[in-house]
Amino acid sequence: TPTARSPPPAMAADDGPASLATPEPEAAAPKAALKPSSRTPEDWVEEAKGQKNKGNEAYKEENYAEAIDSWCMARGSLKHILERKMYEAKPEKEDEVRQMLLSVHLNLAQGALKKGEFYEATQHCGRALEIDPKCVKAVYRKASAQVMGSLFAEARRSLDELLKLEPGNPGALQMLQDIERQEKLAMKTGKKAAQRMVAGMARDPRVEVSTQEQASAWLSWLLSCTWCKRRLKGD
Repeated sequence: TPTARSPPPAMAADDGPASLATPEPEAAAPKAALKPSSRTPEDWVEEAKGQKNKGNEAYKEENYAEAIDSWCMARGSLKHILERKMYEAKPEKEDEVRQMLLSVHLNLAQGALKKGEFYEATQHCGRALEIDPKCVKAVYRKASAQVMGSLFAEARRSLDELLKLEPGNPGALQMLQDIERQEKLAMKTGKKAAQRMVAGMARDPRVEVSTQEQASAWLSWLLSCTWCKRRLKGD
């Protein structure tokens, strides 16, 4: 006699066919309102000062890459203050931030010069001159970068501008002399290279010399031969 099976357990309410239906979408939770930053302008200034000083220390240790990284961080903090107009109601504080940013750009230009990155140096000098068009340091370092890139004409223009701002500047006068020497050296080097290139040009052996060229070469040799000249005079 077959054993009677116990009835299946009762299905829970959410196990039936209705559970296969697509559930109704839940309402999205409201987004939390963005809280304004609790950092004050003074906090940003202190952070910029700290990064600037850190970069100065790295520069003294000739770790130019680390110095540039720190100065870039300082630049970012200072630009944030100016872009957000945090000191709009305090012009004297805003001017202090601009002067600090000017100093950071000058440092970045010097760091780029130490790394031989003349293009980056000119860019940082340009940013500094946007803040203070009469900044002698910025013009001088810009000229130094241009000399490094062999942009002698541009460097002369920068130094002329510097001498208008500060007539008789010894550094500018010395750099003009250096430019003149480098230009003469470059001209001599270029001439020697051109002479070596011309001297090294050999006739392509695959090209047949014409009869006229052979006769011209023989005649040139004949006229340059001292013994032949005496024979021709004797005849």
